[in-house]
Amino acid sequence: MTSDARVVAYERVVAAPPDQVFALIADPAAQPRWDGNDNLAVAAVGQRVRAVGDVFVMRLTRGEDRENHVVEFTEGRRIAWRPSEPGQPPPGHLWRWELEPLDDGRTLVRHTYDWSELTDPKRWERARATTADRLRASVDRLAELAEPITRPRAVAYVVRDGAVLVFTHRPTGATEGAGLQVPGGTVHDGEDPAAAVVREVREETGLEVEVVRPLGTITRQGRELHHFHVTPLGDVPQAWDHDEMSDGDVPLWTFSLFWLPIPVARHALDHGMGDLLDRL
Repeated sequence: MTSDARVVAYERVVAAPPDQVFALIADPAAQPRWDGNDNLAVAAVGQRVRAVGDVFVMRLTRGEDRENHVVEFTEGRRIAWRPSEPGQPPPGHLWRWELEPLDDGRTLVRHTYDWSELTDPKRWERARATTADRLRASVDRLAELAEPITRPRAVAYVVRDGAVLVFTHRPTGATEGAGLQVPGGTVHDGEDPAAAVVREVREETGLEVEVVRPLGTITRQGRELHHFHVTPLGDVPQAWDHDEMSDGDVPLWTFSLFWLPIPVARHALDHGMGDLLDRL
């Protein structure tokens, strides 16, 4: 690993095989879903990278297009590209992904941003802002997409004055199509579901809550969903935005939160989110 400050990297183990992870990286149409910088908006389908020399076009969130010139490629193992303005030579920075298969079917994923050959001084400030924490946000989102959804999930019905707390995501390529939801998330290994639901509400809303009672567990597509009635502690606003942060204090998602009468929520929530509202 280089000590050059212009080369930043982050790596973690993803519980999915390399080909499954690589497919999400090498298909430009999938990249906005895991982009931790919220910089990528959309790419046309049919641009799947197959070899060095391929060029794919990405529309950025600020409305500009970028041509991405593939300079390294090994199917299922390694891919790197240099972005450029359309019709212009690349200014010198590079994005790289390396995948190392592990014996247990998991993958060591390493993501690198290298601007050591970036020649345009106007781009240096933005390049410096691309830290390892920014790369981590992308890798973590990629892991969420690639890993099988089998771990138990804790679901929170946060109730106040006959209304339940719901949210929408700030629109990004990663959240396109997401509907109205309630707080919740994956139960960590060895974690009690009741503790998980309190943690998830804190991370996604900023609220401290306590569990009133469990409402039951249902299984959908092989995944246990533990539902809880919880109540907020202290005063809470009518509506607010909240950033869920990575361990490196980089925003992963932004939630727009508000209260919805329970009878309305039964019909308005995204598929499956309101399964046990009738038990409140």
